[in-house]
Amino acid sequence: MDRLWWENITNTSHFIDQIVEAVQSGSHLFLQLPQFVPWYETMSDLVISKIERQNSDRSLKIIMDSGKDPGEYLFYQYCRQEKRAQYRPGIGYAQFLAKSEELIMNHYILWVTQADAAQAKKWYTFLEGYSKALGKGKKGCIFLIETREDVSIRERGSIKRLVYEKEIAHYDTYLFAMLAASTQKQTEGFRQYLAEAVSSVVPDDAELACACIKRGRTFLEDPVKTIASIKKETFRSDGTAFWPDISEKQIAERMWEAQIKVVFPIIEKQRSIIVERYRKGIEALLPITGAYGEMFFDAEDVEIGVLSHLVSLGRLVVAFEDGKMIARLRNARNTLAHIKPMTQAEIDEIL
Repeated sequence: MDRLWWENITNTSHFIDQIVEAVQSGSHLFLQLPQFVPWYETMSDLVISKIERQNSDRSLKIIMDSGKDPGEYLFYQYCRQEKRAQYRPGIGYAQFLAKSEELIMNHYILWVTQADAAQAKKWYTFLEGYSKALGKGKKGCIFLIETREDVSIRERGSIKRLVYEKEIAHYDTYLFAMLAASTQKQTEGFRQYLAEAVSSVVPDDAELACACIKRGRTFLEDPVKTIASIKKETFRSDGTAFWPDISEKQIAERMWEAQIKVVFPIIEKQRSIIVERYRKGIEALLPITGAYGEMFFDAEDVEIGVLSHLVSLGRLVVAFEDGKMIARLRNARNTLAHIKPMTQAEIDEIL
């Protein structure tokens, strides 16, 4: 499922391409990621593979942020002792490193991980000075600074910023859920509902959505219990625990929202079929007065609740199975109209 997320969803695939394109253009990129990145290792592997294919003259190095001043860290890490002896405090690390053409780091793409907000700002300050001192046309190190915190970074010159949450949204989770649900050996209607329900309940967590999709009917029958089970028994791809910030009330509300999207169109479609099937009988009763005094002058407009009422009074004669269907559609509509989620057994009857 990791490849499905990073290679088959348009926005996630484009996100990786944007990282590669920024590096390829020689820009320094601040990559702002959420706390939990879906299948982070797969994402980084794809980025590394694409960068290395397009940059044969550079080596990609991944380093963890040291927590130190960036310029000072690079100075001691990549300058030999005899080179360091040439340094004078008045010039500053950024300018000194930019003017030192013989440094091995000039042939590197440095991917700095786990920079917190404070460190990201220090890297920004360093890169401003480094880029200015380097000037145009001169080869220097290319930096990719990764942070999991919200940092206000101003794009300027060769310094760019890419924010995960601005590029990848709920709709991407829905597309992923649709593709993942296609592996379920169920009807098309069931798979559509499963994808809608899962992406509604966990709209911003593709890995948790994947775990829910795999449980299929179990999730739909009791999403609260299923999510609790996932939290207790499974882990993310990076080994950390699932800790979705969602209450039982929110789960119920989101299940209801998913049912509105899936069930209401089915109710309307079935109502239209029933109206067409019994059009003559309905037209013979026109105009029809509804429970709240509303008037219906066209058979096409008669609501499912009114049809059910006519059947129960014996004024509209329908086949036994159609009568049961009308009752199910009415009950489903009434449940959802009162902002209550339907049970999976009720959903199965509709689907």
